[in-house]
Amino acid sequence: MRWLPLVLLAGCGVSEPGLSVHVTLQVGAPLSAQAASLAIEEVELVPCAVARPWWQALSPVSTAFAHGVEAANATPRRRVSPVLLDLTVAEAQDVAHFAPPPGALCAVKLTFAPSTADARAQGTTLFLEQPSVRQVSTKRYVVTKAFEARALDEGARELEFSLRLEAGQGADGDETLRVMLGTLAL
Repeated sequence: MRWLPLVLLAGCGVSEPGLSVHVTLQVGAPLSAQAASLAIEEVELVPCAVARPWWQALSPVSTAFAHGVEAANATPRRRVSPVLLDLTVAEAQDVAHFAPPPGALCAVKLTFAPSTADARAQGTTLFLEQPSVRQVSTKRYVVTKAFEARALDEGARELEFSLRLEAGQGADGDETLRVMLGTLAL
């Protein structure tokens, strides 16, 4: 009888790999500058709208998901941690990694905002330094890129979203930032 609790707990040690979503961003034609960076403050995976039965909408009981988060105000589909992208390299750069609950995803939302992740570019969203020109922008932009629904479930445990940005240059930092974000594609 003393062993009964151990027998009951024996099944709790089973662990299965979770669901995984990885988001990267690549600069199409890197800038030839002394320093060029773009700050992303937040990345969110947007689930597809699902019609819920009326009785679930009235239920006071919510659903809890046991997934890790990186920040107190993050969720399994949202990462709030600054990422500073180097606009002088062509390789894909990590933006975020998620372990979301199952379901279909329909968009990725990125918030570009001033960052404190780098001493040189501190407090800027865009920092561009060339021998004769220095451009900065402290504007905040939210860009949502929709795509055809992709299911994340037992059949498809991993998804990767690769974003592409063309680095361009405008008359000032704010215009340069608008030009670049206008080229963002999935």
